[in-house]
Amino acid sequence: MLMENMELDPFVRRSEFLSVTGKLALAIAESQSDIRDIKERMATKDDIGRVLNAIDSFAHKDETYDRKDIVHDARINNHEERLTRLENPIIK
Repeated sequence: MLMENMELDPFVRRSEFLSVTGKLALAIAESQSDIRDIKERMATKDDIGRVLNAIDSFAHKDETYDRKDIVHDARINNHEERLTRLENPIIK
């Protein structure tokens, strides 16, 4: 910290006081600048909500596609079986 090396002297010189307060003011200004940068880049709850909604929507579409794929696969297998029976009447 800034005051680690300083002794606690009730009679601090004006120049020492100004030096320390100047360093403190600079540190505060840098901290405020860092906080502003973080606030500008930080995701809000709304941002995160939009991302989660997009993921949910994609997952729902994927599940729907999988269900349709299973149904279509079963239909194709059924058609293949029926065609095989029609083409080879002996297999019945």
